[in-house]
Amino acid sequence: MGDLQATIEFSVELYKFFNVDLFQRGLYQVRCGLRVSPRLPVQVEMSIPETTSNGQPAIQPIPNGGGVCSSVGDSTTTTTVTVNNNNPTPSSGSNASNITEAELRGDHQHQHPHQQQQQQQQQQQQQQQQQQQQQQQQQQQQQHHQQESPLNNSLILSNTASIINGAGASRVFQILYRNEEVSLRDVIYFRTHLLVDSRHLKESIERAEFSLQLELWFTEQNGSANSLTLASTRTLQLNFHPGRGLHYHLPVLFDYFHLAAVSVGIHASLVALHQPYIK
Repeated sequence: MGDLQATIEFSVELYKFFNVDLFQRGLYQVRCGLRVSPRLPVQVEMSIPETTSNGQPAIQPIPNGGGVCSSVGDSTTTTTVTVNNNNPTPSSGSNASNITEAELRGDHQHQHPHQQQQQQQQQQQQQQQQQQQQQQQQQQQQQHHQQESPLNNSLILSNTASIINGAGASRVFQILYRNEEVSLRDVIYFRTHLLVDSRHLKESIERAEFSLQLELWFTEQNGSANSLTLASTRTLQLNFHPGRGLHYHLPVLFDYFHLAAVSVGIHASLVALHQPYIK
């Protein structure tokens, strides 16, 4: 019987789905679940991290030197904006010159009305040219994105990951073509509590025999998320070490009849050792 309780956290990211040559077009979903040996008293908790509207994690790193610092909690968001009130001064090597208000008013008074009209026309032409350049740049960026990103052929039917029947489920997406890629970037957290022997910590954790089960679910194009059925299953054995943790990033290929793969990132760490409260 163990005299300590160990808490191990797993972070699983379903990063990208690759359609090599699936036989059927339709709606697909990837699900994952953490499996532990039934011989040990283990409690497993599962959660989905908070995400923003674009599907990215709610907490984003801020570059050094940035003027905006944002931190996101469970239900509140605090934003601090730093404004530099120091007026910039022109460098000695620049062409900037100091013009007083009196000189500016004097120059404006001596301008001929015809000259003012010419200046206004020039300003309008410059503004029109800038607007045209911006429109051209936006069109080029859109064309470049459409050419290089095969994700435009895919349709994401749900915005975030979810928990279904004790498994972490990715968003539902549509597959239409061969060699198609779908960016998922769905993260699922697993938190396990198990009893261990303090004198044989490594051996106690190895007896847990952690494994990650990945499932591919499918339904017809005119189906719904409720009509998904299991198509293929893969199991990964996780060799967790209490000192080094676990860090994997690898593609998982499903079977021959469902020729597709999902790239998975797995990170695990021993986060706590304390007196047990589970039986």
